[in-house]
Amino acid sequence: MGNLVLIGDIVNSRRLAERGLVQKRFKAACQQVNERRKDYKVASPLMVTLGDEFQGVLSSPQALWRVISTLELALFEICQLRFSVGVGEISTALNSRSSLGMDGPAFYLAREGIEALRRRDGLYAVTGLTDGQRLVQYALDLWAANRRKWNYNRMYTFNRLLHGESVPDIAAELDLTEQAVYRTRRDGELDTVIGLLQEISALMAREIQP
Repeated sequence: MGNLVLIGDIVNSRRLAERGLVQKRFKAACQQVNERRKDYKVASPLMVTLGDEFQGVLSSPQALWRVISTLELALFEICQLRFSVGVGEISTALNSRSSLGMDGPAFYLAREGIEALRRRDGLYAVTGLTDGQRLVQYALDLWAANRRKWNYNRMYTFNRLLHGESVPDIAAELDLTEQAVYRTRRDGELDTVIGLLQEISALMAREIQP
């Protein structure tokens, strides 16, 4: 059975004016996900490794985008994040208490992906797919170009839709009209983005099934 190794880091972290504060918020956001590990299908917790980077292992492709969007939302107003997913095997035993010290192809792929994103200023990468690898990456690059234009309300709406919330609930949480939330949903093509990510999740699911 394969695994999903997720590596994320802060874009241009050394240029941030309040780097220490950002790192603190970054660590807290990872902990927020870990505290709901059953909901987010966290097999090995998100661990901050270099101050500006984390790694972890997930057991469900369907939960992946909820994790990513939750981290993005938590840090939306202070920094940009990038994410790389490696789909493959882990050579060492899976450690449910710490993702540090583990090794294997899934980790190598995730590392290669994050390094490639740094070189080309990308936001999302999935590596290790047998079928559709290049198509998936092109699709993620298109999403990243769209995503860079989002405001907070659009990011929040996207995150809550991924969590299955209704438009009325989202409107109440943002103190907006339902019409405003529907407009945000339409203008951001959020249903299309969610559909795209679900299809990518299906490809990953086929890879990691025994």
